[in-house]
Amino acid sequence: MPQDRYDRSSEDVFDRPKSRVGLFLDYENIRRSIEHHFSPPPTPQQLCEKLYEMAGRFGHVLLANAYGDWSISVTDPREFRRRQIEPRLVLTKENGDDRTDITLSLDAIETLYRQPELDVYVIVSGDSDFHDLMQRLRRAGRRVVVCGARSDTGRELIRGADRFIPLEELLGVRAARAVQPVVWDEYDWSGFIVLIRDLDRKLNFVGLRYVATKVLNPHNCGLSDRGQKQELLNRAIDQNIIEPYQVENIEEGGEPVSACRLNLEHAMVKEVLEKEALEQGAAEGPEESEAGPGGFAENIPSEPDEPAEEEQRESAPGKSPARTYHSSVNGDDLGRPGEHTG
Repeated sequence: MPQDRYDRSSEDVFDRPKSRVGLFLDYENIRRSIEHHFSPPPTPQQLCEKLYEMAGRFGHVLLANAYGDWSISVTDPREFRRRQIEPRLVLTKENGDDRTDITLSLDAIETLYRQPELDVYVIVSGDSDFHDLMQRLRRAGRRVVVCGARSDTGRELIRGADRFIPLEELLGVRAARAVQPVVWDEYDWSGFIVLIRDLDRKLNFVGLRYVATKVLNPHNCGLSDRGQKQELLNRAIDQNIIEPYQVENIEEGGEPVSACRLNLEHAMVKEVLEKEALEQGAAEGPEESEAGPGGFAENIPSEPDEPAEEEQRESAPGKSPARTYHSSVNGDDLGRPGEHTG
């Protein structure tokens, strides 16, 4: 294993015995890097322990926050608190975009005035949007450490930080793994079908980009590679398992949002849902459960005053429903421009 970069003593700009450290973890960004690149993936507990230990090597840790949408995450935020990292809830936008970078940046800037004793900021993320924050902190005389997956961390972050720590070296895992090809003729669609059904019940609309970037993971679809997730959605559309349609974007100049609904008339969809209903009935008796495999439905945020399911399905594929939503998602976000936008 390569020598830890934070153990190098030459030209060290950190006064470790006297330094006061703030740790800011963009968990949504790091979670995606781990899912896509790391094998074997570390547990959230291991991640917390390693990050806190690493931050402690730069001085005394006074503040440690983890930012994520715990309302839809399978990760228990209490695992962070048990390891001295405070979980901060940042709800995902309706269009599926997360706001962790904005909330984290605002909190970090606020500490310049509320906790001026902090002189080392450890930012755990590969998101290039943090470059402006990093420059602001350095102009204020603070030292900045960036920790992120090497393949996912913006070059400007690496070059501009006082120290860059590759996440794969910190965790002691391989950063790349061979992607096994999917035998699509043998693919089991049941988990995906139940997942989309559960999302369709709970959300005003199911954005394709949201599903591709935030929802699909090895636990609910068996895939971790981004390209394979995209291919999964494309094939689901090609086989008419899901029906794409457009949601009007009321933001000025915003492109329509590509959304999807489950095709309940598809023979495979009917078979999967009927089988699931029979299995749930046998396991639970007369009380019906809304949760799909792994209890996913419990982690989907409910929306107040949601229209009836029949009302949501009034719009034919390719037509915008009567309701409109704020979003900045481009309609052609699946890599196949114009092909399935209706």
